[in-house]
Amino acid sequence: MSVSLKDLLTDLISQFDQFYNKQIEPFNQIVAPINQVLEKIAFEVFDNNVTSDQIKLLLCFIGIIPLGFILFQIKSPLIRRLYSTILGFLLSFLVYGGNVVSSHIMTLATYILCAIFGRHSQKVVFAFCLAFLSGHHIYRQITDYGGWKIDVSVILMTNFCKLVSFAFCYSDGFKQENQLSKDQKERRIQKLPNIFSFFSYINFLGSAVAGPTFDYYEYDNFINLKNGYSNIPHPFLDTFKNLGTGIVYLFIAAKVLPRFPLQHVITSEYGNQNTLYKVVYYNVAILLIRIRYYAGWLMIQCSCASTGITYNDSSKKFDQIVTVEESLEFSHEVKVIVDKWNKTIQVWLKRYVYFRLYSEQEIKNSKTKASYAQYATILVSAFWHGFYPGYYLAFLQWAVYISVSKFMWKAATNGKKIFKIFEKFGIIHKVLRWFVCMSFFNSFGVQFVLLSAESAWLFSKNINFFTITIVIGLFAFFLITNWGQRTPRSKQEGQTTKENVKDIKQD
Repeated sequence: MSVSLKDLLTDLISQFDQFYNKQIEPFNQIVAPINQVLEKIAFEVFDNNVTSDQIKLLLCFIGIIPLGFILFQIKSPLIRRLYSTILGFLLSFLVYGGNVVSSHIMTLATYILCAIFGRHSQKVVFAFCLAFLSGHHIYRQITDYGGWKIDVSVILMTNFCKLVSFAFCYSDGFKQENQLSKDQKERRIQKLPNIFSFFSYINFLGSAVAGPTFDYYEYDNFINLKNGYSNIPHPFLDTFKNLGTGIVYLFIAAKVLPRFPLQHVITSEYGNQNTLYKVVYYNVAILLIRIRYYAGWLMIQCSCASTGITYNDSSKKFDQIVTVEESLEFSHEVKVIVDKWNKTIQVWLKRYVYFRLYSEQEIKNSKTKASYAQYATILVSAFWHGFYPGYYLAFLQWAVYISVSKFMWKAATNGKKIFKIFEKFGIIHKVLRWFVCMSFFNSFGVQFVLLSAESAWLFSKNINFFTITIVIGLFAFFLITNWGQRTPRSKQEGQTTKENVKDIKQD
C-alpha cells in the first residue's frame, strides 16, 4: 500500500515531536510545580478566562520592575552585564522551560556565522534566522493549529530582529564611511564582541522574556553608561505610568472583549444584520483585541523602562525604545497607523529591510524602487509573523490599501478640487475620514486574527466584500488614469527651464 506524502510528513513530525519533548522534559519538570500552581489560579480565580501562561508572563513583567531598578543603580559595566544576563536567562527559562534552548541555538549559530562570513554575514544570518524561525512557526501550526498559547516562538521573533540587526551592523563595520548613511555609521560594529557580550545582548533582563527589540548599539551604550546614558534620571515614574495603563487595558480586555467575540463575524446571524451593525461590530471587536495587545506591549515597555535603557538623552524622555503608541486609534492616516503599531518592529523593518534594498536617496528619486521596497518589507513582515493564510490575505490587502492612500495623498497634494470640497465640512469631514480609514484597516485586521482562509472568506462574504472591492477599484483607477499623480509645479518648472534656455540662446 502506498503512503501519501501528507501521511509521511505527519508521521515524521509526530516522531520528531515525541523525540523533542522527551529531550526537554527534564528541564520542563523543573518549572512544572510553578505551572501547576498557576493553572490552579487560572481555573479557580479566573475561570480559565485567563490562561496560566498569561499569568506567568504578567508576573514576570511585574517581577522585572524591582530587578530593573536594581540594575539601574549598578554602575560597573561588568557587574551590570553579569546581573542582567543571569536574570534574563533564568526568567526566559521560567517562561519557556526547556523550549528556550531554541533561542540559545539560534543565538550561538548567528555568532558563528558572523565570525565566519564577516562583511557578508548579514545575508547569511538573515537567511538562517528566517529559516529557523519559519521552522518553529510551521511546527507550531502543525502541532497546535490556531492555538494562542504562549510558546518559544514569541521570543524567537524578537531575537530574529536582534540577531539580523546585529549582523547588518557588523557587516557595516567592514564598509567605507561614504557607503553608509549617518544612522548606519553610528550603529556599525567594527569589532566582533566576545561571545559573552553577544549572549548578554540577547538575554538582556529587560527584553529576555518577550522583547522589545533594539540594536546592539543601544545595549552597549546602556551597559557602559555612554552616549546619552551617563546621566539617566530614575525611571520610576515612566515605569509605573506604563504599568498602570497596561493594567487598565488588561481589565478592559478581560471584562469587555468576551462580549464581542470575533468569531461572530463568520456566522450567518452576523451576515443577516444590516451593514451599519456589521461595520460597527467588527470595528469594536478588533479594537478590543488591539487593546489586549496594548496591554501586553505596555507591560513589556514598563519592564524594559525600569532598567533605564529606554531613556533618550535628546528628548530627555524615556522614548528611545517605544513598543506602541495608542494615539494611532485617533488617526485618519494609514501611514501613521502603521508606524505607531508595534513600533520597535516598524523601526526594525524600515532600518534593516526598507532602506537596505535601496538607499534613502534612491527610494526618494524612484517611485518604482519605493514600491518594490514597500512590498518587500510587507512580505518580510508576513513571513516574520508565520504562515497562517489569514496573515497573507491581510498583508496583501494592507499593501494595496497603503498604495491607494499614497495615491490619494498625492492627488490631494496636487490640488484636486474634490478634496477641497470635502474639507469644507470641517470636523464632520475629519470624523468621517477617520471612521472610513479605520473601517477599511480593521476589516483586513479581522482576517489577520481569524487566521484561516475559510474564516477570512466567510467574514468578507458577510460584509459583501465591500472593503476589498473599493480598495482594488481605487487602486486600478489610479494605475490606469494616473489621476492627480503628476505634480503641476514640475510641468511649470519644465516650461520655465525651456524659456530660460531660449533666452540664453538669444543673448
